[in-house]
Amino acid sequence: METSDVQAVLRHLRLEEKGQVWVDDWGKSQSSYHPDEVFFLKEEFVTQNVIRLGMTIEVRQAYLDSLPMFEDPALKRLAWHCHHLLFKETGYDRDNVGRWPMVPRELDPRADMFYAFVFLSGVPSLMKYYEDLYVLPEVAQSTLSDLDLWIREHKNRHGRYGLREINWLKFHFDGRVFRLGRLQFEMTSFRRDLRAYRNVQDSRVVLLAGEGLEFREDGQFQSADRGEAGDVTWTSSLVEDKKTVKGNPITPRGRALPKPIELALSDWKEVLRKGDGQLAVHIPATGPMTFEACGRSFDAALAFFRQHFPDFNWRVFTCESWLLDPQFEEILKPESNVVQFQKECYLYPLTSANDTQMWERVFGKRIVQMADAPRDSSMRRAIVEFIEQGGRLRSGGMALFPEDLNWGAQPYRKMKMPS
Repeated sequence: METSDVQAVLRHLRLEEKGQVWVDDWGKSQSSYHPDEVFFLKEEFVTQNVIRLGMTIEVRQAYLDSLPMFEDPALKRLAWHCHHLLFKETGYDRDNVGRWPMVPRELDPRADMFYAFVFLSGVPSLMKYYEDLYVLPEVAQSTLSDLDLWIREHKNRHGRYGLREINWLKFHFDGRVFRLGRLQFEMTSFRRDLRAYRNVQDSRVVLLAGEGLEFREDGQFQSADRGEAGDVTWTSSLVEDKKTVKGNPITPRGRALPKPIELALSDWKEVLRKGDGQLAVHIPATGPMTFEACGRSFDAALAFFRQHFPDFNWRVFTCESWLLDPQFEEILKPESNVVQFQKECYLYPLTSANDTQMWERVFGKRIVQMADAPRDSSMRRAIVEFIEQGGRLRSGGMALFPEDLNWGAQPYRKMKMPS
């Protein structure tokens, strides 16, 4: 087969429709493609780099067992193209990665491992990037451990090794995500339609909702719970002039209030708005998120980004997760890691918040009949009992400003909301 013909390759791989995302850029990787010189599909390279990343024995073997699938010239050519786009083509729109389809298993039973090789191909250049930044080797290896984690998670979900989380992992290989202890931190921008103001006298903080957002009576967005849990009861407003800003506040427990407040700009300074730099916090599924370990991670992040990225102008830590549903404070014990974590943060509601992530992370799948739900942990028991009583969980968000970081002090719970 002539692998320079992208349509012929896609037909062979049974990706005629879904693979069109690669067509326009195919020629950009053709000139550098030499079938015998695809370095990352050689056993020596694979062995060296799975060891370099400290991957588990099982995943290392999965790589070696899957390597023969690239005897198919079309798969080899596509692997080189994906490598080129990710690690060589500087102008490539990385958002397209989320549209890259899985290679059909009908073509090869090992096809789910295809992207595992593509991402492994970027390890040498990424490690060089870390070295140039003087990032410690243990931080680099810990950060890239997500590759091993998601390959194993694929096995847990589908019964075979593979990799689907390519849209998430591209941030690691862009050098935008770092794992510092228990938590990961991503350099990005704040994308929620919220404003934050800080009082210049006593340092209190208040979040205001943006203009024209639709909320339910319980202070959640109308679009939460797939829009099934309640109708729109009020719409937010945000009006600012030279002297004041007037809008609907969000409490530190994550509820938007229908009664607006007015802040004098002589007393309140804006500290966050949509588009500002942030460190987005991610919680890897690697065991308990102990309260002490999370605190150490936040402290480490302050020092790390100050040292290695002094020009990155960021204003806030944020996190959006199923773990940040304020209702957990009602159904879990006060000493639970989740509740203690929430109390350190300023919570806020999310548009389109739902329970999908909770079902995946806690139970592995959505359970319709609660009688069939496992209750073998305190978290599972609490969730099942809550749902049986008519409750509904959903994801939530949090903000933590670096000026307020004093882990264990619960700063936002102690602040009086402006009237």
